[in-house]
Amino acid sequence: MGSDSTRDRKVLIYVLQNREGLALTRYYLGDLTWEEAEKMLKEVDFVLVPIGSTEQHGPHLPLCTDYALTEMICKKLVEDGLNAIIAPTVAYGCSEHHMRFPGTISLKEDSLYNLVRDICDSLFEHGVKRVLIVNGHGGNREVLQILARDLLSEGKEVLVVNWWEFTGGVEDVLGAETVIRGHACEIETSFALCLMPEKVRKDKIPKDHEVRDPRIDIDGEKVSLKPIHDWKELSEDGSIGVPSRGSVEAGEEMIKRITDHLLKALKKYLERSSTSS
Repeated sequence: MGSDSTRDRKVLIYVLQNREGLALTRYYLGDLTWEEAEKMLKEVDFVLVPIGSTEQHGPHLPLCTDYALTEMICKKLVEDGLNAIIAPTVAYGCSEHHMRFPGTISLKEDSLYNLVRDICDSLFEHGVKRVLIVNGHGGNREVLQILARDLLSEGKEVLVVNWWEFTGGVEDVLGAETVIRGHACEIETSFALCLMPEKVRKDKIPKDHEVRDPRIDIDGEKVSLKPIHDWKELSEDGSIGVPSRGSVEAGEEMIKRITDHLLKALKKYLERSSTSS
């Protein structure tokens, strides 16, 4: 993408051969030397900062689900043509509402803010054009939006996307919502079955479990009056929705939509930026 997208992709995608002859991808910042990074950070349109969480995802999905899926989404974006480098993944987020489930690790809001701010400030000091924060955990949204506004006010070009919001709707793939979904549900289970099937405990996928919807029904419309502070109030096993409805096929279709929609949105953003500058 960009005015010299063909040249840029040739610069970006070719592989290095290390002394043992192993191929190292050039789109992971951590795989570069400082001399390679010095050049490439200034050439790419975006540096992607994947952010997720380490938290429970029901009895069938691993604690790494949010950050592992987010890193894979970033990889697919670059492989599909985005002129970008992927920074090391931030594996922790704001997960206090999942702390009653063992293994969850949670950051306080100011800790996440300061961590990601330091990452962005470091990247801008090295001359990057813009940073795209790719968020994979709902509990991080508010903090990352505040951070982006603060950095933008300082003249630093920072974008934030919550990648799962780019499906363009899931009803035609998974059917209408019958039980509140959004975490370790049929959507996230489908993503995992598609992108990391070896990590899914297929024999543990809930088939019949109780989910308590905290929303209030007002004339057929569900509304929320308070944030969720304890996930146990929704589900004893940590999952919601109907995870057993998840499938590889649904995951493949949704991932394709997400990457297509994100690439189109970013292309239009760059076009708008070039005409306004």
